[in-house]
Amino acid sequence: MYDLPIWFLIVSLFLPRISLFIEWWQNMPMPFGQPWAALSWMFFPRLIILVMIYSDQGLSAWFWVHLVVCILVILGAGSRASSDD
Repeated sequence: MYDLPIWFLIVSLFLPRISLFIEWWQNMPMPFGQPWAALSWMFFPRLIILVMIYSDQGLSAWFWVHLVVCILVILGAGSRASSDD
């Protein structure tokens, strides 16, 4: 049986920092210790989620879905949302 709830896996696709905060609030152990937890939560939330999924479920379908979303977010980070030229 997996420890990560299904709501976390779904919400973390769209709102990774909020889902990590809610899990932390419910006393879920994070994969990184202090003081790196706050910095990693702020700058690398999708990578933390990938580590959490991998440590809980291994290379499951959820891991691959989150990895694809992570890559898409990284590749789209430099593009402009709108062009007002």
